[in-house]
Amino acid sequence: MGRSPQDRSTAPTGYPRARARTRAALVAAGQQVMAERGVEGATIAEIAERAGVSPGTFYNHFGDIPTLLDEVVDHILVELDATLAEVTALDRPVAERFAIGVQALLERAVADPVWGWCLVRVEPTADKLRVALHERVEGNVASGVASRHYAATSSPEAVADLLIGTLTMATRSLLDGRTTLAEAPATAELLLRALGVPAAEAGAVVRRALA
Repeated sequence: MGRSPQDRSTAPTGYPRARARTRAALVAAGQQVMAERGVEGATIAEIAERAGVSPGTFYNHFGDIPTLLDEVVDHILVELDATLAEVTALDRPVAERFAIGVQALLERAVADPVWGWCLVRVEPTADKLRVALHERVEGNVASGVASRHYAATSSPEAVADLLIGTLTMATRSLLDGRTTLAEAPATAELLLRALGVPAAEAGAVVRRALA
């Protein structure tokens, strides 16, 4: 005799939950390995070992490293967007929000080095991450140019390359211990100057934003 609808609604859900936990563990392990070795240095064997499962279990969830990478990038972007959303919600001029955003992203990397190193080491390899970063940066630049806070005259792609490259290297220097968060205002000021904000004004913007 078949089970009643009520019986079916209370059927055990342990397997789906265990599967979800295993998948989350594999993604977290993938982030750790890619943060340490980059995408090229990541192996299924090491990721599975870090997650506490067999390589065969990896294949039950992901077909290969690129498939896992796609989900790792999604997790990087979730954290990035959560940080940027807090900054975007501020009732401040565009240039001030930009400076606050630079500070916030660098602080985020220091607070979560795995996330920071993933951003640094995955960005050169993962087209999905690179495209997503460009979209976010180009949106900010377009808004600043439209409101006359920025005077950038180069192509949006070139400006995005400059900003992303500088922020990525600033993050790496922080995580390597070559700099500290005390240098974050200088990074924000240099980037504002690259966006066409006059030097004296850029310094004043950063001081107001990060006061």
